[in-house]
Amino acid sequence: IRVVPVQWKNNIAMRIELLSKEESIKQLTYFEAAGNCFGEGDLDLRQYCAVLSDYSLRIYEVIMPFFILVRTPLQTVRFSYQAKGLHLFHTVQGTQDPLYLLVLPEKATTVSAVDGQATVPVYRWHRKQHTQCSFQHMKDNPVVPETGQDAESFFINSELFMVIAQHSDELRQTLSESSVLKFNPHSAVFQHFQSLHVNGALDVEYFRIGQNPYLTLAAHSTSETAAAKKQSSYIFKWNGM
Repeated sequence: IRVVPVQWKNNIAMRIELLSKEESIKQLTYFEAAGNCFGEGDLDLRQYCAVLSDYSLRIYEVIMPFFILVRTPLQTVRFSYQAKGLHLFHTVQGTQDPLYLLVLPEKATTVSAVDGQATVPVYRWHRKQHTQCSFQHMKDNPVVPETGQDAESFFINSELFMVIAQHSDELRQTLSESSVLKFNPHSAVFQHFQSLHVNGALDVEYFRIGQNPYLTLAAHSTSETAAAKKQSSYIFKWNGM
């Protein structure tokens, strides 16, 4: 991947070019994080951009207020598996720390957690001694036992939930359920909480109307059957329990 400055409508913009024809850009996400990883003193909040391609993740610092990416990546992480999405989340409500990055593999790729449990890859924004902040794969990171097409996390009554939108399996057969996981802060594990019956969920978003939490799951199927053409997307409302 190469970042190239270009002229666009009397402004300087940044074009992201792929140098390999074998890869494609999967996701681009801006985020804010502490440049000193919450060491002593000023938090030094900075803007960053995560660029996910098939087999790599690159983190760029963003020059504000112009949203220009620094041409050389701050960090490059290469995968032995094919990735299809990422999700940034916090495990503590109302804080900037710790910040985690979840990578959603194309297939059911897992790594070993501290107690031997299987988890999809999770990285923590962290600084080793005398180094700059970067995403590190650490043994005590939260355990997320499932992968999917998309992920969304949110807090309800100070409890952390994560929804994994499930579209299809490794044989590309459409799946009929997506998972709601609830974070156990004592074991640092996301545990199964509920199944949402949606065929071929591609995207999940969390939102509120007033004080009421909602989830929306967008569905799509590549099948040409009559049932697949009637694929429905759904909105779910929290029941208040």
